[in-house]
Amino acid sequence: MTDILSEYSPLLEPRSIAVVGATPRLENLGFYVVMSLKTSGYEGRIFAVNPRGENVQDVPGFKSIKDIPEEVDMIVVTTPARVVPSVVKEAGEKGVRAAVIISAGFKETGSAEGIKLQEEVIKLGRKYGIKIVGPNTFGIVNLHAKMNASFTPTLSNVKRGNVSIVSQSGGICHIIAYYGMNEGLGFGKIIGLGNRCIVDFSDMLYYLADDPQTRVIALYIEGVENARELLAALEYASERKPVVVYKVGKMPISDKASLSHTGALAGNYKLYIAGLKQHGAVIVNSCIELFDVAKALSLCPIPRGKRVAIASKEAGPSMVALDFLHEHGLEVAEFSEDTTNIIGELLPPVTIRSNPVDLGFVSTTNPLVVEKCLDAIAKDPNVDALLFISLYHPVVLPPLRKLAKIAEETGKPVVASITAPPKEYMEFLNKLQEEGVPLFPSPERAVKALAGLAKYAEVRERIKLRKGDIRC
Repeated sequence: MTDILSEYSPLLEPRSIAVVGATPRLENLGFYVVMSLKTSGYEGRIFAVNPRGENVQDVPGFKSIKDIPEEVDMIVVTTPARVVPSVVKEAGEKGVRAAVIISAGFKETGSAEGIKLQEEVIKLGRKYGIKIVGPNTFGIVNLHAKMNASFTPTLSNVKRGNVSIVSQSGGICHIIAYYGMNEGLGFGKIIGLGNRCIVDFSDMLYYLADDPQTRVIALYIEGVENARELLAALEYASERKPVVVYKVGKMPISDKASLSHTGALAGNYKLYIAGLKQHGAVIVNSCIELFDVAKALSLCPIPRGKRVAIASKEAGPSMVALDFLHEHGLEVAEFSEDTTNIIGELLPPVTIRSNPVDLGFVSTTNPLVVEKCLDAIAKDPNVDALLFISLYHPVVLPPLRKLAKIAEETGKPVVASITAPPKEYMEFLNKLQEEGVPLFPSPERAVKALAGLAKYAEVRERIKLRKGDIRC
């Protein structure tokens, strides 16, 4: 399956890109695709194609793809839908191997004309062997290749990382990417599939499963036509890395909405979820949970079990976390006798010394004591993961700095719920996250992320049993 990386290199690592439909006008969608490519630092050749052959932002212009005197690996199409089939035909004759069709007006319209146009594009794509993403997509982004082939130049500013997103919805891609920009998480590939006329979820799952730059795959699914292909690809991918899935369509009305969005039926939600779980998906129920679980999986080791220890600077947030632990299938760890004795010696009698541990005013008067408590708790053999909760204050800096070292020494997930004022201390918090401690602004989000880690641990156990491989 490693050949799939080279098979899709014209799409995700093209050496040259022609933006078909780009003009110098600010209201032109292709204008912003060119801007996106330039702002992302794309190092390949860029061409603009429009009826007048005009240059766009100093990018050389041509009247047709065939007029370009060099090889073109990929085209990004922003022309009206009725023109797209002729563009794909011309690209095929030129030898173009990949296309991103941003243009809308195809199957998603529900009209006979739109359906016919999409069928023509599919036929031509298959005839010429073109990997087509779309139509009706925002584009694709490969941060590692410095390629933002989308109509959103802002996505060029997304941090490079190891989480890759594949979504039917361009809007969801933007939401997840913007979460990352706000919270310091990096991404590898951001792929908007749109109507999926050629390239589908299964193709990208096989690709990303073998992609060394991707550690976690995040999927947003509305509906698919070939569930068997999706599940087979999901099983292949989940054996190699975590796959987090947000599947929408719980309500019957979702079928109609999904059909008018990307031309796909949402299908029976419960059957989908059962199949996705059986084949290795970590299921989530919101965009923010998709982001949070992917974040935790990208930074943390896989826990051995569900037993969580909570240490909190404030008692209230720890009670919230406690409720969420039970709600999301996690367990409250029971400390060993040795850990209980260490905590008893370190903390005064007025504090809660069982799980959750209330660090209280000790955290403001003696940070070293807090560090020793956290160290003892994390190293307890009855603890599978540690959650540290605090409202941000300069006095918690020393314990926070200790968290990354604790995670490294124990090989256990260590996550932190740190609620801070807007924009304050972000440089420090981002650095801490880069060291392997995922940060969340609320206890609820932190616990859901831990639950995602535990779910993937269960996936790994099922894979072990299925393969009979105790080394897995």
